[in-house]
Formats: sequence, C-alpha cells, structure tokens
Amino acid sequence: MERCVTIYESNIAQLAKHNFDKTPFFKVEGEIVDSGFDAQPAGEYQLPKNFPNCCNWHTSLLNNHLGWFNRFPDCCKWHREIGQKKWFKKENFYGLPLKIVRNIIFTTHHIDHQADKEDGLEDVFHYIEYVLESFGSPGIGANLYVSNLKHYLKHTKAPSAKEYRAAILDYLTHQQATEALSAVDPNLVHGVFQKWLRAIPDLSIFSAFKQSYSGKVAANFLFYNAQYNPYLDRTSFRVRTRKQLTKYLLDFTKEALANVDSILLLENGAIPDMAKHQLDIAGSKRKLKQETLLGKHSKGELKYLDVMKQWLLNEEEYFSEVASLLSNSELLPHIKRPSQLGSSTIQNNISLGDSANIYLVQGDNATQNNTSMEGAPAH
Repeated sequence: MERCVTIYESNIAQLAKHNFDKTPFFKVEGEIVDSGFDAQPAGEYQLPKNFPNCCNWHTSLLNNHLGWFNRFPDCCKWHREIGQKKWFKKENFYGLPLKIVRNIIFTTHHIDHQADKEDGLEDVFHYIEYVLESFGSPGIGANLYVSNLKHYLKHTKAPSAKEYRAAILDYLTHQQATEALSAVDPNLVHGVFQKWLRAIPDLSIFSAFKQSYSGKVAANFLFYNAQYNPYLDRTSFRVRTRKQLTKYLLDFTKEALANVDSILLLENGAIPDMAKHQLDIAGSKRKLKQETLLGKHSKGELKYLDVMKQWLLNEEEYFSEVASLLSNSELLPHIKRPSQLGSSTIQNNISLGDSANIYLVQGDNATQNNTSMEGAPAH
C-alpha cells in the first residue's frame, strides 16, 4: 500500500509570520491523516503455507479481529469520533484485520529470533516502532496489535529469558502511555531551560556557558540522544517533558557546582579582583531570592534554585573568610596545581532527527555544540 499523508485545516499559512526568536518551534496544527503502509518481516521470514488458516492460533486471531472490525467504528468512543470525520471511509480499512494479524506474526517471530543476540532487544524495539508507524495516523488497529503482543509475551512457552520478555513488555506499556511525543511542547521545555540558564549565578566562571546557550535551542538538554531505526531508515529524537527536564537540570546543577573548586581558582589567579567577585556573589544571591519570591516555578525548579542559593551561601562564607588573608602574601599557597577547569564538556550532543513530524520547522537559533562550561560535568 502506498503511503499518503494529508493535513486537513492546517495553519501552515502562518509559518511565514511566525516569530522564531520568541518560540523557536512552529507547531503544525490541523488533522494529520497518514494512511500508513504494509510492514514487511524482518529478515527472510515467510508466512506459513495457507496462512492464516495454517493453525488454530492464526485462525482465531483473524476471527477475533474480523469480529472487532464488524463493529468498527462503533466499537468504542474514540473510533466513533473518527467515524464522524469527513475523510473517514470504512472501506479504506477493509484489509486491517489481516494486517493486524500479519504484524503480530512478524513481530512474535522476530522477538523469538532475536532472543539470544547481543543487540537483539534494541533491534526488537526498532522493529516494533516500525510496525506501529505502519498503522498510520490515527493509528487504528495499533492498540490491538500491542495488546496481542503483550498477551503473547505473558503466555508464550518460547525459551526466551524472562528478563528479555519483561523488557519488551515495559516497552509496549510505554508505547501505550498517555504522555506521548505529541503531548510534549518543545517551546515549553525550551522556556524552562532558558529560565534555568538565567538563574545560574552571574559569575565569570559561568559566563561563557550562559552566553553560548542564551536564547538558543539547547538540543543536548531538551532532547534525549538521537536513535537510528534501520527499519524506518530514520534518525529520530524524543523531547523531554517539563518534569524530565527539571530533574535532569537538577542533577546537572549539582554536578556542575560540585566541580567548581574555589581554592584552585584562587591558586591559579582565576579570580584577580576579589572585591568584584564578592560583589558578583552578592548580586547573584539577590537575583535568586527575587526569582524564588516573584517567579512562577514548579517544585522541581525550586529544587535547583535552592541548590544554587545554598552554593552561593557557601561561596560567600568562604571568600569572606579568606578576603582578609589574601592581603598577606605569605599566606597564599606557594604550590600551583594544574587547573582542570574548562576541561569538562557537555558531551551528550544529539542531532535533530527528521522525525519531527509534529513540529515542522525549527528556527535558526539552535545550538548543538559541545560548549565548555567551567565546572560542568561530562555526561
């Protein structure tokens, strides 16, 4: 079946007027109808002779799905709503029951075939993603495919390891989760990141990092590592949700601040103006207090703000104690250790894949560079 994608009542005409400086992603609105395609088996698998009337299991699978299709689209609320769409024609889905069964058989064979291979689990995930996409959008029949696979994994007598089957079950459950990619707004998580970036203390050791990401799409923070799917021949990415991003930023903040060695900074002369540094610490403290008091933050965001405030208090206390001592050169350290500042980099860069089919256009203010941050952890 030749794949066909149609967008109804689209806002694509607004693209030319979109302000990418304000919101770096343009969301295509409207109803996207994707006819899908006929999935093929992985490898050289051939369906059994006389399929699907080759055995009781295959026959019963087809009969069950034919029974469902007889009720479709009046089988559930979601399908009834689809049945009211102007583009809907039931005859366009007449081959769906057999397609579901074929996809189930292809996948169960591949699951068993990959069980003992080193990269077998990842390959199964890629194949399931490929098959799910073959149902098109809206993915009519995909839920039945997933449900049958889960039933197979729970009751199969195949000699695959229990942990292997459990991992695939977890993956399938994740595919059914309500928090899908379409529900995540990249513009929202971009705003969360920029708010975190502004909260980072205004100290010289962080200035290069803040400048390199200010106003830009930090792909290595906002998205999970890109994944290449050989069955779809496509590299794709997954956007972090707001909750996932704030947790990531909290961990990143703790590691970055823990790696700032103020004693080493002093020894290497990285803070030549003591008074200015103390003034910058005081200013950053003030900014964080105001931000916490007057800004709107989630619980996760408040956690990393609190870490920054506590770190600044420690820095303020330390530099206050040593300020009077620095005027006495005899008390300054005589041994200079090599500085490691700046050697750590943010390494988990990813490339934006071409599966961003919900967000059609990204502005040109994006960054994916391995930007050095003094004191930042490597991931």
